[in-house]
Amino acid sequence: MISVIIPCYNCERFLARAVESVVKQGHADWEMILVNNNSADGTQRLIDQYVMQYPTKVSALSEGKKGACHARNAGLKIARGEWIQFLDADDELLPKKWERQLQLAGADIDVVIGAFTRVYVELNKEENFFTPYGTNIWQAILRSNAGITSANLYRRDALTAVNGWDVNLSSSQEYDLLFRILKSGASVIYDTALGARIYEESGSVSRPRSKEGMERIVNNYVDLRIRIASYLKQENIWNSELKDRYAVSLYEMMLNRKGASIDNVHAVMRQLGLKTSGAPQLFQRSKFYIKKFILRR
Repeated sequence: MISVIIPCYNCERFLARAVESVVKQGHADWEMILVNNNSADGTQRLIDQYVMQYPTKVSALSEGKKGACHARNAGLKIARGEWIQFLDADDELLPKKWERQLQLAGADIDVVIGAFTRVYVELNKEENFFTPYGTNIWQAILRSNAGITSANLYRRDALTAVNGWDVNLSSSQEYDLLFRILKSGASVIYDTALGARIYEESGSVSRPRSKEGMERIVNNYVDLRIRIASYLKQENIWNSELKDRYAVSLYEMMLNRKGASIDNVHAVMRQLGLKTSGAPQLFQRSKFYIKKFILRR
């Protein structure tokens, strides 16, 4: 069985798209848990309609603690399926996703990492993000190329082994989850075919309207990757390619943090055994000093 967990917050406008994409999978053995997370619109009315329409498949749940991670964990506690499909209410699954991913998983895989299409609603633009088949999973994570919440498929035992989602994070939750699952010894496989459509609008978690919201995203991104790098170093998993690719992205992100200090950034890089030299780092350092000069004026 596949248990589909959908956090529902003011999603009356688009919940039908997500639900119907599940129904259209054509997989016989599934259940859906719709978790109302403090909605103030007609979301609960729509949830009730789906419970009535699919009484043996759909169940309703209410989670008072705000945040998608609280809602996902609440659904996970009552899920009966061997596999868990987390699906954001504004996303949709593409046909045959489950059939393909279950075949890939077999008996030995704990997480199927899926490819997806990101839809920039306001720009009327789409972009495909394919999984890096054959790429080291740690490199994929450090480069933010290890799927996304609605595109992946998780074995329930792998999720419960790490106590589900970290409710204290406001972003980078799926990569934190994957990091902890991998540390527990789980195995992963890539699904190279597109399996989900991710709809992104201004004001979403990934595209906040405020400067403070964007700073939180940057801080969570940097903090998680520092933890990952420390773990890889501790476990002697580092190699030159991982280090070099990671050094460039982490250096840039740390310099973009609010109140960033060159000395502090270099101290972190030295602690992780990463380069602070090279053309990409010199370019980012130049941008940092130019920005500081302009702000002082």
